[in-house]
Amino acid sequence: MEGSSCFVFPQGFLGPSESVRHAHQRVVLDLCYDFCNQTKVVQKPIVVTLDPIFTQYKEISSSYMDDHMNTDNAWMEVLAATVHDNQNIMSPAFKTGSGVEEILWFAVTERPDIHPNMVPLLRKTLTMLKSYNPYNSTDDTSQETGSELSVDRVCGE
Repeated sequence: MEGSSCFVFPQGFLGPSESVRHAHQRVVLDLCYDFCNQTKVVQKPIVVTLDPIFTQYKEISSSYMDDHMNTDNAWMEVLAATVHDNQNIMSPAFKTGSGVEEILWFAVTERPDIHPNMVPLLRKTLTMLKSYNPYNSTDDTSQETGSELSVDRVCGE
């Protein structure tokens, strides 16, 4: 999130007449591969390579989310989804998009430094995937494996 030094999930807005799945794919491509600044020749193989990941698209949450842009008359309704890359299709050679300082994959074995607004989404995602969840005190904390997660660090202060 702008002005934050915490990690956040990739996020963006839904375009007019755009499907939710397509919006999520566009946001990931723009933020993680600087897609909108690539030529069509460069874009096509990226889309072909990543499309199988987005066929496993699962909605996590569709609800209100606290955000600094909310007002009494307008607020953020967020539709969060997960795409799980079980086959390591996504290239770790990310090319950061506009406003993104850093993109990382990391194992969730302890509580990462993510923005507080993202914690409920991470908790729900890890529970849905039946993964080790450091945010759930009833989980067995001796579990050794973590889930891989893509987050981006936005430009800090």
